[in-house]
Amino acid sequence: MWIEPSIFFEAGSYIMRRHVMCISTGNFVWVNGPFPAAYSDLQIFRKDLIDEMGEGEKVVADQGYNGEKDYIVTSKYLRKMGELGQLDDYFKVRARHECGNRRLKVWNILGHRFRHGLHKHGMVFRAVAVIEQLKMDNGSPMFPVVWEDYGLGILEMNI
Repeated sequence: MWIEPSIFFEAGSYIMRRHVMCISTGNFVWVNGPFPAAYSDLQIFRKDLIDEMGEGEKVVADQGYNGEKDYIVTSKYLRKMGELGQLDDYFKVRARHECGNRRLKVWNILGHRFRHGLHKHGMVFRAVAVIEQLKMDNGSPMFPVVWEDYGLGILEMNI
């Protein structure tokens, strides 16, 4: 899995959204938030996503998630473990996830002031994620990524 913070501006303060994409398929598999910007990426992971993970499952994430080595693989972790061959795969996964971010950003729901209630923003964000997922399922898929486990116990998932 690959975790991505999505940030939008609402009522004068930053609020963060989180969405998760599967490494093997590129599908959106989890959407959560909003969260006040005072929460770090790692705090939100610990609060909401860690309990959703299967036994032995790990996620691939950026450096904002250092601190949960039993659950999260970062480029720093791969370098430390000497798994330099997996770094190319890691960065391809991250690039594909950025393409998923772009699909959400073109709707202008992440960087502009949302002028309705916070609960409505959650509904709109989820609706856009569903629309984009339907587009991926019907002729506009994400580019493929080959992900090798390299014996690290990482499932074919990408946050």
